[in-house]
Amino acid sequence: MNALLAQFLAEAGELLAAVDDGLLQLERDPKDTARLDEVFRAAHTIKGSSGLFDLPALTALTHAAEDLLDAVRSGDLDLTPDVVDTLLAGFDVLRGWLDDIGATERLPAGADAAAAELAVRLRAPLGLGGSGTPTVSASPAADAEPAA
Repeated sequence: MNALLAQFLAEAGELLAAVDDGLLQLERDPKDTARLDEVFRAAHTIKGSSGLFDLPALTALTHAAEDLLDAVRSGDLDLTPDVVDTLLAGFDVLRGWLDDIGATERLPAGADAAAAELAVRLRAPLGLGGSGTPTVSASPAADAEPAA
């Protein structure tokens, strides 16, 4: 396995553990802004680091979770138990994908569709429906125009 990918997987696993712990603590104390900032930064780091690899579904799903966390941070949305549950569900999928990547060095089949569906769920409290969901393609070349 590529050493950089292995490092990403290890760090993302640690960040996901911090996200889970932080979200569970926030469920008890939703006004803990320092904890909310920590969870947001962890998600932001996973999203940014995933962009170094060809993992568009993982990046898109993490981006949707980050959007939801950002709305809570800005005060546009309350951190309700339903919001926490939705975030935890999204991060659980990410954790499974990290396991798949560790075993096969790629995302599982169906990751693009799952990311799109989960992104809609994560953005639903923001009132975006499907309109705020970034499109996910199987590969950057799939969106490229044919060569002249």
